[in-house]
This record gives sequence, C-alpha cells and structure tokens, in this order.
Amino acid sequence: MDCSKSQSSPLWNVRNGESEDITYLSLKNFVWRYRGEGNANLVIALPREKIILRMQKCDYNAILDPNTVQDWEIKLKKSVVFYKKVMVPLLGTEFILPPDLARISEDEIRDIDRLLLKLRPTFRLSKGLRLGLVTVQPDYTLLPPRVFLNHNSSYLPQNNEEFSTFCVEIKPKQGWVPLSDRHHPKCTFCLKQYLKLQKKRASSKSKYCPLDLFSGDRPRMRQALESLLETPQNNLKIFHNGNILYGEESSTGLNEVLEMFFGVKDQANTRNVVDRWCHLVLDALTREFDSEECLPPVICTDNVDKILISSTCSSLGSIQRNADQPCDWSSLPLPPKCILQRVLSVQKLQTSDFKSIYSQYKEQSELRDNYSYVDELFCLNNHLDDVQRYLLSATAKDCSVFIAFQRTKNTFNENSSTHIRDIEGICYQLNIGISDIDPKPLSCIGKHHKRGQELIAAARQHDISDN
Repeated sequence: MDCSKSQSSPLWNVRNGESEDITYLSLKNFVWRYRGEGNANLVIALPREKIILRMQKCDYNAILDPNTVQDWEIKLKKSVVFYKKVMVPLLGTEFILPPDLARISEDEIRDIDRLLLKLRPTFRLSKGLRLGLVTVQPDYTLLPPRVFLNHNSSYLPQNNEEFSTFCVEIKPKQGWVPLSDRHHPKCTFCLKQYLKLQKKRASSKSKYCPLDLFSGDRPRMRQALESLLETPQNNLKIFHNGNILYGEESSTGLNEVLEMFFGVKDQANTRNVVDRWCHLVLDALTREFDSEECLPPVICTDNVDKILISSTCSSLGSIQRNADQPCDWSSLPLPPKCILQRVLSVQKLQTSDFKSIYSQYKEQSELRDNYSYVDELFCLNNHLDDVQRYLLSATAKDCSVFIAFQRTKNTFNENSSTHIRDIEGICYQLNIGISDIDPKPLSCIGKHHKRGQELIAAARQHDISDN
C-alpha cells in the first residue's frame, strides 16, 4: 500500500504537552507500505525515509479504557529502554540502532488500520491497530538509514543510489541447547517441524538446522544457508530495494532472484551462483566488527561453557533414532566479534535446564508481572537469576538478522568492516542489523512448556505413522 503525496509537511514534530521524549508523527502526504506482521506487531515501511514503524496489535474486541492503554504504553516504553540498556550492550552498538518512540493520532491510526485490511493475511484479522504509540526504527533492508529521528547516522556508510540494495533477512532461531535439555536426537527447531506439518502450517519440513549455522564449521554453515534457500519457510527473506523478492510465499523463482542479486544472466551456472551467494552471506555472518563493548557486569556471557561435543543425546520415548537423521550437536568456535557469536552468546545465558526454570516460573508467576524482570535488569548490582537468564536467551532465539549489500565502485578497503568482496572479486558496502529483540514476557515460559509437550506428541505421532 502506497500513501503517496507531495512531501510538503514534516514527517514528525515534537508534540507540546508530551512529558517524555516522544515525537508526534503523521503519515499523511508520505509514501508508506505494508511490510508484514506477527502475532504482536505490524510493520509498515517508509521507503524514502528508510525507516519502519512497528505498531502494536490488539484484539478488536478488547476494551481499551485509559488504564489499559496506559499499560500497553508502559510496556512499549519499557521495551525501548530494554533495547538501549540491555540488548545494545549485549549484542553490540555496531548491529543495533535503538528505536525511538512516536505517537500517531487516533483518527489516523483508524485510517491506517482500515487501509491495511485488504493487504493483511486473513488469519491475522482478529487483531488490528488501535494504539497510537509506535516505535520508529531504521529499515535494515536498505543501506543505510538516511534519517532517524533523534540519532546521528553520519557514522554509517553513504549509499550509492546508482546500485540496487539487496538484503538477506535470516531468523536463525536456536543455535544451542543446554546439555541437560538434550533429551532427544533433534534440536528444538527441527523437532518443531513435525508440529508444523501436523497443524498444516507447512507443506514440507525445512531442511535448515540452526545447529549447522551456528556450528563454526564452514561446510555445515554453508549447507545451512543453502537449505534456507531451498526451504525458506519464515526463516529467510531476500529484499530488493526494500521490497520482498524471495521468501516462503514468493512467486519469483530462486534462479531469477540470484541472477538479479549478482546481475548475471547465465542459468547454466545456477550451481555457481548459489555457491557465490552462500559464500558472500557466510563471509558477512562471520565477519568481525570492532563494536564498542559495554557489557553490564551482571549480564556477562564470558563464563558460559564452550561445549565441543558430538551428538550423544538419548532417544525420546517412542521416537526412533533411525526415523530421521539426528541433528549434529558438535561445534567449533565462531569468530568472537561476528554477529553469529554475539547472538549465540546471549542464547547461552541460559545455564539451567528447562525443567528447573519451569519450576521456578510456577513459583514466581503469581508474584511477578510479565515484565517486572526488565526493571530488575536495569539495576546493575543484581545477579541474574535462572528465569532472567532464560528470558534473555529466549529473546536472542527469536531475533532477526538483516544483511544488506550494495555494490560499490569505490576501492575495496580491507580494513573496513563495512566493505566485503565476493568470490568473483565484486565489492559491496555492507550493513548488518538485528531486529525483533523485544523483551519476552514471563508467561512465555508457560507457553514454551506447553509447546514442548506438543512437539514431543507430534514427533511421536510422526514416528508412529512412519512405522
């Protein structure tokens, strides 16, 4: 959906009377497009400004009295502080430009919601846009953000409008499982494939395994990327100038996408183009960035065990080892300052088995609200408990990594982390961003427990049907 008019009025202004640093925003007279949505948020993009708006969704039947609206807004404000004070130090300033808060009028929110109805998936229509407080973030599918409210983006490389920008979005998922939770031959992601088939959320199993991508073994990591190309599900998308080009529901074929990506027209060398793409993306994922580190002492990942083991997990009930190939649990060290290692280090904050964490959750769920732990994280003298560690780990397991490439005529700078060269010698400007790192609610532990039981049941049913 484009809302295109001449841009005669400013996109945002500070609203008088706001007690906090919140910007008044209007999309009237500006081009905007529906980008997508999940269960909790809907995203629209402003391509000319190179920003996105993440907008909270709520049930159309919900009663939004002033107290309820205030609770929603407190949650969102807390999420912004969580980005800045917790996730930026953990993941690195190089990869995250924290969101800003902005407010859209109630009338305009209603207009936007109405315009979006025909663009949204039918199964998502029980929720919609009813809340005016939103977050404004850089559009990581483009290189680089041109403007971003209160932030100075001058440190970012300047883009060359002569060349297209291609972006690879990967939802890498859970790349590590604590030893005490390895009760079955498959990792959580691969086990979930049985449930997706059972509930008809997928027509076939994904060939991707997160353990391969995070393994530190280049052949396995490369195979993981090729598997994402072959079975992207919702774990891989490729964008062209901010517009989705390839993904689970894309009508554009992979050959055509990769030919556009590299500007080649030789379909006889499809294998070579796939290899070239996998090599380039893998180099970006393992590139080390000199991000300024400022880890709070209570949120330290240095003491997490570095486990190098082979697959020795026990079978799960009636699930047969020979029913499907087990996941490979072995690993090698990743480059310490690359994006994958950053994400993995936060995932490894979980140091206790899930059974113990769930037991603690049941004891605490009546005493703590969903996001009280976030306030506790801001007090640097507090030692992280098992529940806090698990919730931080869960955030990292659901993040999205955006890798934007733009071909450049400039001389390749070997010492610059923002330049990269593919195996054909073509130079690109590079930008990597992390998104979808909102704090998880305490209640997600209960949901994960229920999901775990469903995964086991689906896997057992799959084994029974195959025998």
